Amino acid sequence: MIIIWEGWGVLALYIYGVGGGAGYLIAGSTGAWIGMTLAAIATGLVGRLLNDEWKWDWDAEHSLYGIPMQYWGIIGIACEGWIFGLHQFAS
Repeated sequence: MIIIWEGWGVLALYIYGVGGGAGYLIAGSTGAWIGMTLAAIATGLVGRLLNDEWKWDWDAEHSLYGIPMQYWGIIGIACEGWIFGLHQFAS
């Protein structure tokens, strides 16, 4: 898999990995869900701080796959909700 980033955009992957991994090690699958939620919030905040803008703008210095880092927090929350819903319906 090719990872395309600009600036510190790759940091989003590390934040999600550490958040989900630490949560899973502490409390299993529920902990992973909580850790990923906290990682999504942290990614959004760190992305906004790194890009030095609190407005919605696509001209960002720090991005992952062309998407500014602050948007990955929103994408992460949406994906987690979708996965959590699938998990609830499957069990």
